[in-house]
Amino acid sequence: MPRLLEAAGLPLPVLFFSVVAIVAVLRAAGGSGDYHGAVACYEGAVNSFERLGLEDDAAITSSGALLSLMYLGRYRDADVWAERARRTFQRTGDRLRLARLEVNAGNLLFRQDRFEEALR
Repeated sequence: MPRLLEAAGLPLPVLFFSVVAIVAVLRAAGGSGDYHGAVACYEGAVNSFERLGLEDDAAITSSGALLSLMYLGRYRDADVWAERARRTFQRTGDRLRLARLEVNAGNLLFRQDRFEEALR
C-alpha cells in the first residue's frame, strides 16, 4: 500500500479523506438508505479537507452531500452547504461544478414546492 500512495503522488491524509467521501456516496447510493451515516461521513470529510486547507475538495464534497441532506429533509443545512460550495466554485471559476451545484440547488427548491425560486 505505501508504494501505491507514493505512486499516486498524494499525501496520505488527502487519500484517506477522499476515500471517506467516496464511502459516504456509496452508503447513500448503494441502496442502504443510510443517509444519516452518509451525511456524517460527508461532514467528517469536509471538516478534514478544510483543516488541510483543501477548500476545493471541501466544496466538491459539500456539493455531493446535498442529495443526502435533501432526502433527510435537512433543506436549511443543504442551503448552507450549497452556498459554501457556490462561493468556492465562483472564486475558482469552476463553471462546470457551479452548474451542477445550481441544478442540485434547484432540485432542493423543487422538492419544497418553491417553484418560482427554482426557475431562477
